Amino acid sequence: MGISTREAAAAAAAGIALLLAAGAAAPVPGGAPDPPEVRVCWGYGCAERAWVRIPEPDWSAVVALLRPPAPEPAAERRRLRAAIALLDAAIGRLTPVGQDLAGSQPWGGLPGQQDCIDESLTTEALLQALERAGLLQWHRVIGRVRRAPFGVDVHWTAAIAERTTGRAWAVDPWFGDQGEPAVVQPLADWLRGAPPPDPPPRRRSRGLAARLLWSADEDEPF
Repeated sequence: MGISTREAAAAAAAGIALLLAAGAAAPVPGGAPDPPEVRVCWGYGCAERAWVRIPEPDWSAVVALLRPPAPEPAAERRRLRAAIALLDAAIGRLTPVGQDLAGSQPWGGLPGQQDCIDESLTTEALLQALERAGLLQWHRVIGRVRRAPFGVDVHWTAAIAERTTGRAWAVDPWFGDQGEPAVVQPLADWLRGAPPPDPPPRRRSRGLAARLLWSADEDEPF
């Protein structure tokens, strides 16, 4: 089965981010804004936190992704998805969140693990840093949003809104391992618990789950 245009674009953005993280980014004409300092949360409920400054090479790579501005909102969201992945990888090298696995369970208590509160607070800080640097042409940060579509299934995300239409979008990296592209979907869909349209690969968490879980019916991991 072939991949959709959206999936192809997301994969391409993730690939660009990895290349940039390796130092492939060229200098940005006119210079880049100064690398920001952001608060990073982990330990569930932001029980542990640290202020870190984004390293210059990573920040220059992010600026190169977002400048010059994208031609329209959808393109900016694709670039933003890759930019958040790049920033997540950077803060993962500076704090224990580099070990973060997708979701919250069954990873509670593992070093550096983030729940949705940690993820949403950290992502909000990253988005606000991009906004302050003037790197968001088509969107503005609207903060954090809480959902509970089934009464008990509480979940948090950071969110943005299109400047021209006001349409809101969830930016939620909780679904993936640290450094993988965040889920970006219409906030209305996210609020009702709709499945992510472009779920991240979750390579590390899937691999760990395969080693920990053993099928009762087959002589091989799930």
